[in-house]
Amino acid sequence: MVAGTWRPARSGDVSCLGDRSAPAGSRGGANRIRSASQALGPLRSVLSLSLSSSVENILLHADGLERLVIGEGRPGFEGRRLAAALYGRVPRVDLITGAQLAHFAAQVDHVVLGADSICVDLSAVNKVGSLAATLGAKAAGVPCLIAADS
Repeated sequence: MVAGTWRPARSGDVSCLGDRSAPAGSRGGANRIRSASQALGPLRSVLSLSLSSSVENILLHADGLERLVIGEGRPGFEGRRLAAALYGRVPRVDLITGAQLAHFAAQVDHVVLGADSICVDLSAVNKVGSLAATLGAKAAGVPCLIAADS
């Protein structure tokens, strides 16, 4: 995970590729959702952070999802929009602060995060709370996946 202030790549730095999202209804979007479903397998509980259209589309099509834990994504509180979009479609939706991400990552079956960019070395650039979520998941042995188009 890469966190901090964005700066343009300089010679010798890792170059980042922008996310070119395909709509869920498009062929690329349908393939992304199918690939994600296969990678995730059966889902019961998922933690995510902020708002990602890739993550939203994957979770909307997940069978058997019982609980969704969403980091609110300060300062813009984008996670609240994801919670609102999935409220009523998932039996339990919990909204948490960024400080709680590592703790709750140990209480779910999967952590699924979006990515603002994917770097040439395949690291993902996302919100700062992503690091806490991935470290909490790693410590608990919980799979962590990044949903992004390339």
